Amino acid sequence: MRHKELSGQVKGFGFWGLRCETVNHAGYGHERQVGTPVNPFIRAIKELQINTVKELLQKDAKWTQWSEKDGKHALHYLCGLNLSADRQKEETGLQILKLLLESGMDINSVHKIPEKSGYFPATPLWYAYTRGRNEKLYTYLLSKGASPNRCMFAIAWYDDVPAAELFKSYGAVVEDAAFLAAFAWIRFNVAKWFLNML
Repeated sequence: MRHKELSGQVKGFGFWGLRCETVNHAGYGHERQVGTPVNPFIRAIKELQINTVKELLQKDAKWTQWSEKDGKHALHYLCGLNLSADRQKEETGLQILKLLLESGMDINSVHKIPEKSGYFPATPLWYAYTRGRNEKLYTYLLSKGASPNRCMFAIAWYDDVPAAELFKSYGAVVEDAAFLAAFAWIRFNVAKWFLNML
């Protein structure tokens, strides 16, 4: 692919990649509408009430099938919680994650985040990396077979070489456009890493 074509690809995707893959740094992205009721299962997830989550699942397994119209469900909500400042909460989050996966929830389920060309397929892994910033969760998800792709632009934004190496070790595709995005965003550490991988 010629440089001009690659530049066009980054120019066309860069803004939307920033929007979708970098925790709303530019103030964009898809969020629940204020005032939308939260069901008891999602409330328990967001408040890390593991016993309540267990009770609800025991009473009615349908909660594992619940999702919003765009596909967002319990795994996305859980993995989007930033728990890194509290080790106890981080561990509770991991235990809830294990419980949800053991209950049959799809590790690669997609939340369709609207973007210019259609939608961005945000997975629980993407949420754990970009919004939760939770290394314990995203490492666990990778170890359990989560698809490692669609996170490299976020990794570029965070200039995160260790994460790039981790995701690549699980088979993540390194794209030319991710390198160009890293360079454009002045993320030179990871840009150098990308260049060495291409």
